[in-house]
Amino acid sequence: LKKLIDFQQEADKEYDYNSFLLQELQSVNLKEGMLEELEAAYEKLNNVEEITENVSHALQVLGEEQIGTLSGLNELKNIFNKLSHFGESYKELSTRVQSVLIELDDIYVEIQRIEENLEADPQQLEEVNTKLQLLYSLQKKHNVLEINELLQVQEELAEKVSKTENLEAEIKERQLKLLKQEEELDALATKIHQQREKSIPALKTHLENVLSEVGMPNAQFKLDLVATNKYFVNGKDELHFLFSANKGGSF
Repeated sequence: LKKLIDFQQEADKEYDYNSFLLQELQSVNLKEGMLEELEAAYEKLNNVEEITENVSHALQVLGEEQIGTLSGLNELKNIFNKLSHFGESYKELSTRVQSVLIELDDIYVEIQRIEENLEADPQQLEEVNTKLQLLYSLQKKHNVLEINELLQVQEELAEKVSKTENLEAEIKERQLKLLKQEEELDALATKIHQQREKSIPALKTHLENVLSEVGMPNAQFKLDLVATNKYFVNGKDELHFLFSANKGGSF
């Protein structure tokens, strides 16, 4: 119980700070891989003009009606389709060109989809940058490099905060247990005290008789039984043996 109370006094000093750190981490909604996702999003949003320019150029290279790659491949396909019946090698080339054309056409569609989703968004860029800077700041504050390390710090802080919050209940539980143990001990100590009170007169008489037999007929014993609030191995009493060797002498 004492250890818990001492720990609580120290833990209370750190509780507010640990709670603040925990809430700060929880507000970010940490998850593995989020740093890489945010950095990729930032790069895309921050370089949207250059990306758009290159994507448009790629579409032009592929799809331009006169000199585009797809146009040239379509022409190749038609040529080898005409030649395919002249031999197996022409037929094989026709199949390979057709395969390349299908793949390139799929690439073209994918690039078109990318272009459609590309647009400058200063507000989103600012939001992503704010989140990134917050993550970098948290990494620096807790001296870690990875998000999973921040997650571990968050878990440890949650455990500390929870332990501090549950201390009061644990202390109360131990106090009740201690009180019950004290009640049981007090009942035993009372029983021992009562038995001692009954036994003292006989012990006093026995001691004085023994002394009388060895030539001290006037010797007297006085046994004081003092109840205390302390717990000893044999009850809660202090037993004082007072002795007087001569008649009328002080104990």
